[in-house]
Amino acid sequence: MSDTFKGVIISFVVFLLWSFGCFAGGYLLSERRSVERIVQTNNELAKQQQKYDELIRESEARISNIREQLLREVSDNGKAATELSKLVEQIRKQKLDI
Repeated sequence: MSDTFKGVIISFVVFLLWSFGCFAGGYLLSERRSVERIVQTNNELAKQQQKYDELIRESEARISNIREQLLREVSDNGKAATELSKLVEQIRKQKLDI
């Protein structure tokens, strides 16, 4: 084979190796960046989930406090209703006695 033909073949092989190296390097770099983005996104999602969990706990505590207050008021109203009914009975008895 002539030296020119060998030079062309060697140049072509070097070009193929260089192209493959560039492709592999770009692929690895792109994959690393993708993994970094995924990790960053997962961390952000974990932070948001913690915030939501905290808000849910706070809401449940508020609801519990409101429920307790309502139960107390209903209980107080129930006591007042029984006292009023006793008063009404006493008034009726007094009317009957008169």
